[in-house]
Amino acid sequence: MGSPVSFASFNVYNFQEPGGRVFRSRVTQALYDAKRDWTREKIIQLDADVIVFQKLWARGCLEHTFSDPALRTYTLHTIALT
Repeated sequence: MGSPVSFASFNVYNFQEPGGRVFRSRVTQALYDAKRDWTREKIIQLDADVIVFQKLWARGCLEHTFSDPALRTYTLHTIALT
């Protein structure tokens, strides 16, 4: 029998690119950097085979996060909903 597959659901709490808006506020570079670093660390801690993200405001945020060498074992796939 094959190895088990692990799944996780991850709320990234309105992850938006710097300069972008989240409700009435603009995201600063410092806030973005902190959220990107926090997200990277949580992904490493989860160590799941498949992760579904919620409350992502811009796909580029995850693309940037997953470009980190610490996450090289993952392949990012996204679905754009309109």
